[in-house]
Amino acid sequence: MQKESFTGPKDERISRLCSYTESEGIIRLGTKIIDRTDLGDLGIPTILPSSHPVVEMLVLRANVKACHVEVQGLLSLLIERFWILKGRKTIRIILTRGVVCRRHGARHISTVPPALREPRVRDSAVFETT
Repeated sequence: MQKESFTGPKDERISRLCSYTESEGIIRLGTKIIDRTDLGDLGIPTILPSSHPVVEMLVLRANVKACHVEVQGLLSLLIERFWILKGRKTIRIILTRGVVCRRHGARHISTVPPALREPRVRDSAVFETT
C-alpha cells in the first residue's frame, strides 16, 4: 500500500514528517520514543495514505471495535499504531458514510407547542374550567 502511494520517505506529502524506512521497507514515523524496545510497534506508527481502501476498512473495523466513538476518540486509538495522513478529515469522511454513526449524531426533533384554547387562558374561578 505504501509503495502504491508514496515514492519513499522523501515524498512531498511526508517529507515534513520525521519519517524513515525500516529494513522491511515500511515507512514509519520517527517519534521521541523510537529507541524503546519494550513497546514493539506501539510508539512507532506506520504512515498510511488518506485515500486507500485498506485505510477505510481499518478505520471501520476500529470504529466497530471501539463501539462507535467519535472522530477524536477513534483517531487517538488508531494513532498508536498508524499515522494516517489528514487523519481527522479522513476519519470524519468515512464515519459520515456509516449509518450507525450518523444515527448517533442525529439531532433531536423539536416541535412548537400549540397555542391553548380560549377557555384555558381566560380569567375564571378555581375549577370552573376542567
